[in-house]
Amino acid sequence: MFSLKSVVVGLTALAVPALCQTADQQAANYNDLSDKSAALIPEVNKVAATDAALFAAGQGQFPIINQGLAEIVTTGNTYVRQQQNAAPVAAGAESDTVVDAFSAFVKQHTDLMSALAEKAGLFTVAPFVGGPIVQVLILDERVLDSLVFQTINLVPSRSDEISNLGDSLSSAVRTAKTAYEGLQLGGTLVGRRNSEGRVAQVMVA
Repeated sequence: MFSLKSVVVGLTALAVPALCQTADQQAANYNDLSDKSAALIPEVNKVAATDAALFAAGQGQFPIINQGLAEIVTTGNTYVRQQQNAAPVAAGAESDTVVDAFSAFVKQHTDLMSALAEKAGLFTVAPFVGGPIVQVLILDERVLDSLVFQTINLVPSRSDEISNLGDSLSSAVRTAKTAYEGLQLGGTLVGRRNSEGRVAQVMVA
């Protein structure tokens, strides 16, 4: 089951030595994050209204999605640490290698966030679904900001392009986060009880 505490511990306890990585190694980091993001998109696409009923029991798609996002956060934080002392990448083929991989990651993660945001509309009567998603997206946003800032420093010759990619990615994450925060706006105690009652009816039916 997803645990926000485990993610926070992972963020603070990881002590990966900072190594001077090559452009290929840096690109491999982004390719890994891209693969993790791409793997989650089909899981998000499986989300249905019935997942609200399964949510309380720790079943359905949301535990899978939360755990997948948590893994991206932890892995991203690891790569931030590994690349801290990396020398700037020279303009040309090496910078192309890093930026191409970073750009591919941005696309995959943006697609993931877009798919996630679209599913929020299924749960307007189940505001309790939003909380865990919002929590992990806050951590996701933080590590992505660190990766963008670090990539700008790694490839100064492409700083404007990387900054624009980062802005686009941040916008996608904020949109998804706002969608699930919106679910919580109606999540008063009475609202939650009414929503839980409707979910219980779905389970009985």
